[in-house]
Amino acid sequence: EEKQARLILENNEVGLFLMLEGGDELAKAQEVTDTMLRDYPGSLLSAYLRYARGKNYSVPARNFVSQKPRKADLPRAVELLTPLQDSGIQMFYRLKGATTLSRCLQQSGRSPEAVKVLEDLQGRLRGQPRLQPYFAPEINAQLQKLR
Repeated sequence: EEKQARLILENNEVGLFLMLEGGDELAKAQEVTDTMLRDYPGSLLSAYLRYARGKNYSVPARNFVSQKPRKADLPRAVELLTPLQDSGIQMFYRLKGATTLSRCLQQSGRSPEAVKVLEDLQGRLRGQPRLQPYFAPEINAQLQKLR
């Protein structure tokens, strides 16, 4: 864990990447994210980087250094976001990851899978009654959009 923390904390770009939930132009952050996902795929820190990168790929973006636009890469976003639901990330990020994953699946013509992602999260939330008032309304709203 110390090596993982050092990789992240010794680079300001990584913090910016996490805060912005992406940043194609943040080359060092991209490099650290590649390293973390390759060397520590099951790490909690990697899960947060996985979320940020998945969120980044879920939308079109522009690299502000090269000025090159990029289309959303939905298959890559789905690949990155799918494992988050089984990770230990906080419910806030689990919800954000699930809603982004669900949107990507729906845009890819995979509506039944999009609904299942949110229904699965809804089921997990039932086991956490203290969190339900905060997160259940958003999950229900997202499900209504899909149905």
